[in-house]
Amino acid sequence: MPVKTVWDNDAKTIVRNIYSGNVTVDDYYIATDEFVELAVTVDHQVNSIMDRTNIVTAPATVLQALRYADKKIPEGKLGMSVIVNSSTFSKVMVNIGKRFAPNLAKTVFFADTVEDAHHIIAEQSAISQSE
Repeated sequence: MPVKTVWDNDAKTIVRNIYSGNVTVDDYYIATDEFVELAVTVDHQVNSIMDRTNIVTAPATVLQALRYADKKIPEGKLGMSVIVNSSTFSKVMVNIGKRFAPNLAKTVFFADTVEDAHHIIAEQSAISQSE
């Protein structure tokens, strides 16, 4: 299966979508649905790590998947998103996606590794708590 969704920490503040193999737009829809299933079980915002480390191929455009997620994820439930191992093209698509999915793509970071993603979430969480 090209996507697996799991809690990434015991506090249930991070959900990790782990992608592998040949990923389709439908796999992004599945990942969104699985994120929502987990996120609605807690009373706080949930951050997202999209681990693309083991992707072989991905769709040329994900704008429809961004729109789907923007409508499907309850407002205020998604904290920040960190995309691991993102191509330059994917970064451009996310920036374009901010226009099509403003609720979803407002706080997106990019990381080289899952460990880097955890550091970004920790740093950004500390900054937002001090404001």
